Amino acid sequence: MAVFSQAHRAESLAARIALTIIQNGNASTASKTSAARQQGLPVLQASLLIRLRNSNGDECTVGALSEAMQLTPPTISDSLKALVRKGCLTRKKSSEDGRVVHFRCSPKGKRLAELLAGWANPIEESISGLEKDQQISLMGTLTHLLRDQVAGGYSPSEAMCASCEYFEPISWDKHRYHCNRRDIPLTPVSINTDCSGHHPYYNGRE
Repeated sequence: MAVFSQAHRAESLAARIALTIIQNGNASTASKTSAARQQGLPVLQASLLIRLRNSNGDECTVGALSEAMQLTPPTISDSLKALVRKGCLTRKKSSEDGRVVHFRCSPKGKRLAELLAGWANPIEESISGLEKDQQISLMGTLTHLLRDQVAGGYSPSEAMCASCEYFEPISWDKHRYHCNRRDIPLTPVSINTDCSGHHPYYNGRE
């Protein structure tokens, strides 16, 4: 709890940086919640709609969405059913396995997802105002922080290099990394945030 201690923050720059990152995350969550409410949706339904708008067919089942978003199948299923009732999604049984249902955005759902997805635009615009070397340094630092969080048990909902077992940090200080799946070097500029070959990094966990 040291980060939330005023006395500790007064003495530690690292603590002040940590709190600033936390508050930026809280602001982002608030922005996403506000965008969802403006469209009359709970945050989870809004998140599912955005994900389905950008997903391929294999990622549009209850099981796949549950794994990707680290939520229980019943929780995902209830939200998907609600979106179907609202006319935002359509559902179709798999031709290979009738027990599996694939969900797709309806035209209404696609339009709504586009509106919802704009919640992060102000963040991107703010970062775009930084110099290129500042953006590179920021990406490297945040990748390092995220990797540490993943090693501690956090599982991001996006297929990012920082949460992939094939991602190998060569030098955090020099922002040099390597993708062991494709056998290519990586930099903060080439780090992927949506990789089709992503495999979760578990740091020894089952």
